[in-house]
Amino acid sequence: MRRTYALLGALFVVVACGALAVMRLNARAPTTYTWPASSASMRPDPLPVLTAGGDTVGTAPESVTLLTLAPSPSASPDAGARAGADAAAPAPPRPGTKDGLVTTLTITTEPFEIRKRYRSMEGPHADYDLRADGTLRASAPSRPRELWWWKGASIELVDDAGRPLGQEFMCHMNIDVDARARDTAFPGTRVHTRRLLTLTQGEPRFELPAGWGVPVASDEMWSLVFQVLNHNREGTFRVRQRLTLYFVRDADLFAPIDALTWHAAYVWVSLSKSDADAVAWDEKQCGCCAPLARALEATNNVPAGRAHDPAGRTLVGHWTVPPGKNTWTFPVARAAPEFAPKGQKLFAAWTHVHPFASEVRLVAHAPGCAPQVVAKSTIDSLQGGLVGLSQIRSPVFPEGAPLPDGAAFELAVDYDNTSGRAQDSMTSFGMFVDDPAWKRPAWAERGQNPIDMDGSCGVGP
Repeated sequence: MRRTYALLGALFVVVACGALAVMRLNARAPTTYTWPASSASMRPDPLPVLTAGGDTVGTAPESVTLLTLAPSPSASPDAGARAGADAAAPAPPRPGTKDGLVTTLTITTEPFEIRKRYRSMEGPHADYDLRADGTLRASAPSRPRELWWWKGASIELVDDAGRPLGQEFMCHMNIDVDARARDTAFPGTRVHTRRLLTLTQGEPRFELPAGWGVPVASDEMWSLVFQVLNHNREGTFRVRQRLTLYFVRDADLFAPIDALTWHAAYVWVSLSKSDADAVAWDEKQCGCCAPLARALEATNNVPAGRAHDPAGRTLVGHWTVPPGKNTWTFPVARAAPEFAPKGQKLFAAWTHVHPFASEVRLVAHAPGCAPQVVAKSTIDSLQGGLVGLSQIRSPVFPEGAPLPDGAAFELAVDYDNTSGRAQDSMTSFGMFVDDPAWKRPAWAERGQNPIDMDGSCGVGP
């Protein structure tokens, strides 16, 4: 009889604790805070890369919302706004849905006023410094430091009522991390480049595969740059950019997750002809790579888009594409010297190009100069005499694409300029690979119960 009572008691405890866990889990969603724009909270200076660009719009976002969402595989945080525009198109699953409860950070810029035609880097822009938890630099973090996992991002242009407007006026959105702060928060790992992500016209969404994420300290600072353009229209237009970042709190994971790190590769071209010494230097850096190409500097290049190499040449990352088909290449190691994979795999990439690009390739040259295309992005431009990008298809590898050990890597881009006149161009390629050096920091040890139980649910002797 005692044994029966003991078993019944244990069963009651398990059922009760399970019910409590479900109740506490559901009670956490949704939790929201929103704050209005405050010019005093933002840094006064724009990012250097934009000092030659268009007008700066305001000094703070119009709104920032942090939201932990209830489990719902098919919904997205802006599904309501999107439903009125296209009720027949189902919203894609949120990045991170398979990994745990998704926390979104949605940032809406102040309105951009488009008064004329702007090429890339010429339109109105805004830059903001925010922590991953959505608080501004001048404010205190919204919570004690937590370990989060970044899973992706999406961006859209909206009107004054918050209705989506399509991608026509989208130039780009950049996220740069604070490298020193990350190196301190995650000792043992290293930031290879500040540029975490670029979303552009043609690629307004990015997602990391299930089971993989970028570890983030909830109080680390990110710099965000938003910019619009106008290739085709006359008139005045008023738009906002609405960015949604997707995280899963470590305490909200459904299953184990592994860490990714990232690199960014760029194509640079030379403004001058390479002499014999320069050619010899190039061959020493990458004997299998194509010779450094020469081109004209784009008239809308910015100061940060210029560099000088050890061979004495002036390089630019923003150059002029003549009519017709052309290919440009650049050794990855020269732009991303720490990209030297050892048993690592590529899991996802983002692509930043300009109109009339058609393909970007990451090429591995094994010893003996045997080229292998490891990953590629394909790109569609607008038709009918319009200038713009309609779609960029960047690679995603749920199981990872092996990166050959000992290979020399090269980034190649094809442009097919059908406009009959010169166009400006650039190419960057963000790569997310597994991070064998990452270790859980002491401040993020999983020693606490995320649903605040007191430990009394254990069944003792």
